[in-house]
Amino acid sequence: MPVDRAASDRLPQGCRLLVVGTPGRESARLDARLVDESDALAEHGVTVLAAGSRSVRAALDATADEVTHPLVQALSTTGPGTVAVLSDGSLAAATPAELSGLPALLGGPVHVVVDGAPGPWVDLFGPDAVTAVGRTHGSPGLSAELARLLDLPTGQLVPPAGDAPEPPVLEGVWWRRAQEPVPAPLQLTEALLDAAAGALDRGAAGDAGTPSEVPLDGAADALYAAFRTARDEVAAAGRPVRRTMDELRPLPVGTTLLHVGLPAAGSDVVQRSWRAWSTAALPGARVAYPGARDSHDVLAACLLAGSPEERAELPAAIGRLLPPQEAEGAQHVTHVLSAERLALADARRVRALVAALRAAGGTGLHVVLTLRSVPELLVAAWQHTVTSGSGHDLDTWLRTAFQDDGSVRMPGLDALGEADGTSLVARWADAVGPAQLTVVVERDEGRDTLAVLARLAGLGRDAVEVVPSTRALTARETELIRAFNAHLPYRATVPPAQRRLLVRRGAIAGLLAGPRPDDADAALPAWALAPAQAAGRRLEEQVSGLPVTVVGDLSALADAPPSPEGMPAADDLTVLHRSSVEAALLGMFDRAVRFPEPEPVVAPAPASPRPSLRHVPTRAIARELVGRVTGRRAGAGEVRT
Repeated sequence: MPVDRAASDRLPQGCRLLVVGTPGRESARLDARLVDESDALAEHGVTVLAAGSRSVRAALDATADEVTHPLVQALSTTGPGTVAVLSDGSLAAATPAELSGLPALLGGPVHVVVDGAPGPWVDLFGPDAVTAVGRTHGSPGLSAELARLLDLPTGQLVPPAGDAPEPPVLEGVWWRRAQEPVPAPLQLTEALLDAAAGALDRGAAGDAGTPSEVPLDGAADALYAAFRTARDEVAAAGRPVRRTMDELRPLPVGTTLLHVGLPAAGSDVVQRSWRAWSTAALPGARVAYPGARDSHDVLAACLLAGSPEERAELPAAIGRLLPPQEAEGAQHVTHVLSAERLALADARRVRALVAALRAAGGTGLHVVLTLRSVPELLVAAWQHTVTSGSGHDLDTWLRTAFQDDGSVRMPGLDALGEADGTSLVARWADAVGPAQLTVVVERDEGRDTLAVLARLAGLGRDAVEVVPSTRALTARETELIRAFNAHLPYRATVPPAQRRLLVRRGAIAGLLAGPRPDDADAALPAWALAPAQAAGRRLEEQVSGLPVTVVGDLSALADAPPSPEGMPAADDLTVLHRSSVEAALLGMFDRAVRFPEPEPVVAPAPASPRPSLRHVPTRAIARELVGRVTGRRAGAGEVRT
């Protein structure tokens, strides 16, 4: 238990005295007194380093972002012969995870005077380092206790009698709120009670005879003011929380951070960059990118499998990526996973994946979902289907994709489909919870998403070095692969492993490895721009109706592609540069010759003709029969049947 007031001794020199008052006017008055009396306090060996709401918390947040805050410098230069005082009522609303960096920030011996629930502070600093102040409405208990611990005159920190006190009813609300095991958000609490305090100040609160009485009119006005503020806050809670990159805060250590990217939205940059970072990471790092491959597509392979037996392998696949919950250090490492094909899962399968990941343990689960401009996405998605074996031209593919209701169903890559009655973002928000979903509007080929993941994982936004992606195929190069697909007899029967080896990692890799020919890019036809932008606005509206965190401009989801000239005419695609054909052939040949030689097939020996008695003399047959009956062996050269 925390020590009580009677058992507390004067603090030793060099101690950091942290004052955590209940947010409200009393704490504000105490902070003001500390600032006003700072010179006088210095004569008593007391240095006031921070006094005011968020004065310490700002330094704590900056330290988490690897930014040096002035308070850190002030703490490092405070002499050992003084007591450093820091007062910040906003810490009363901080979660244990948010407070975890406080001991390292303060350094040295620490004593906490808390006007609220002492539990989190005891966990951080131990019972002997915490003084819990008893509560008496209207009494200067916190100020008097602080003066006693610092061995100051009793009235030096007590506010003058003329200072406006907290309306007693609000003082009680603050106190009860501070006792909650999980404090409500400080900003919301302040907004509600500031509105109520304003109403009480305007009313007749001072006409009551005792602090325990509140005039009816004043109480009704305060309740109505709080209602209006709460109504506005609740309405705002149904809208996305827009954040800049710098406003993101790291997730608690031990979180599983899952990246789900729309296909062709920069996921390859994200995955290659994290894999390169993981290879160079020091042992014991608090962030891990598990597995041996760039992508964790094994999760999607299990989740999207057609047979129940294959889908049942999902927990085992997760177990190979994430350490068991009871493993040593498992709760102290944030794991980053990335698989863009998870965007193809319907609502039922998304819920199954979220449940399986949560069952695997860890501090929590947070999902980062990457979106991009739908007009740009459509062209890239079509090219993706071509490299995967499709023979449809862009025009035919687009006419199939656009639906009568304004939605988009991309053939072979239906991430934006709504067949199950939900949108892509809504599926993930419903499964993981809106507070645990961050939506990124990607505008820089995966770099925006990479920075968001690094920030949430507790690394600096530039801590994961970007590994650039390969370029996209040109229109003519895409047409070459599409024409090749059309030449394959029974395309659906080609084993996927053969296609990956000889086409994707062979011919296509050969095209992309060489210099880019002077060809036009594949682009959206003019007729398709309007429905594509309408689909982008539809996606924007779907996200705007959800209380998820959004990084980026949602209106960019309907932006037109940068190439206004459209897809080259079909006649312009019938001739290719010789260098492109050579590069594709060399890529395929290279993969073929590098592939391990198959085991030689040994042809079976020709079967001997079945013996026949047609040409055997009768006497020889008779001798053989006699020999078999009598046990006498037939002579060499004689036929035995």
